[in-house]
Amino acid sequence: MATFQEFYDAGNIPEDVIRAFYDISPTDIRFTGEIEQMAADSVKKEWFEHVLNAPDKDNAVPDGADASGDDTTQGDRIWNYCQMPDRNISLGDQAEASDSFGPNITKFETQLEYRTKELYRDFEASALSENASVIPVGNTVAAKSAGFFAFCKTNTQFGAGGADGGFNSGTGLVDAPTPGTTEALSEGKILTVLEDIETEGGDPNQFQMIPKLKRKFSNFMFTSSARIGAIYTPTPGGQGGATAVGSIQMYESDFGAAEVISNRIMQPENSTGGSERTNFAIIDTQYWAVASQWDPRAKRLGPTGTGENWQVTHSKALCALNERSSGAVRDIDYTLDMVA
Repeated sequence: MATFQEFYDAGNIPEDVIRAFYDISPTDIRFTGEIEQMAADSVKKEWFEHVLNAPDKDNAVPDGADASGDDTTQGDRIWNYCQMPDRNISLGDQAEASDSFGPNITKFETQLEYRTKELYRDFEASALSENASVIPVGNTVAAKSAGFFAFCKTNTQFGAGGADGGFNSGTGLVDAPTPGTTEALSEGKILTVLEDIETEGGDPNQFQMIPKLKRKFSNFMFTSSARIGAIYTPTPGGQGGATAVGSIQMYESDFGAAEVISNRIMQPENSTGGSERTNFAIIDTQYWAVASQWDPRAKRLGPTGTGENWQVTHSKALCALNERSSGAVRDIDYTLDMVA
């Protein structure tokens, strides 16, 4: 009796392959996709920060007195540079002409869709980093957009030996912060930054962090050490068993409420001192923006023998419209449990 395997081995039975690719790579850009989008007409994108004079509780002048002094203020001119990353596509003529499993993986259109998603992921990771800005030099030095943790310098907490970066008006660059000694995430440091932001005038509405740190954050809030009590909502009758709640999605302090977001694209910073280092972003989203010279597009580089090549690029800069609106807790060892 001829069996299935004999027919299959002889090539008489066709393969039965699902014609799809199942990819769960994160593509949700939870920072740069949620802030203002604006046009950039130059590689160098500029804006102004302004601060009012400090309140003066003793401000009083006699009736009929001459005016004196000058309280005129000017804004501070700030800038960042549009960064142009690339992803490249190279397809042979026969490959592109062939049928394939999945969503036409050998076709240019499919490859362009994937490379476009990668560019957005690249910019999200850059925006939530300590990257310093870089001034472009000819065709040898690429412009780089400074990241969130480089811009933040007014409302920050960091490890021993660390220092803030921030915009340097002398060099025209946004400097990267100096890493400090890593330590556990502290609720006390979060509250200090929130208080400082409140004093400056910001209203942060988001916390963003890597998934490992989000887990530490939620775990701490359910311990006896937490300063914020967990709220349990009873399950209505007839709805089956009770729901176990083990996550903190919103955090409310004396200084307002913020959504607690696990950012799956944000990357840890380089290891220092043998510890795994990451940062915790406290964001007032109305004072951050993405400036774009262009969104992802493909440039055909022309054939090379029996193949075609394309370069996919975009050009974008992160704009800290007023970095005083937000803040950061840096130099966190994400392997350690959060503390009070």
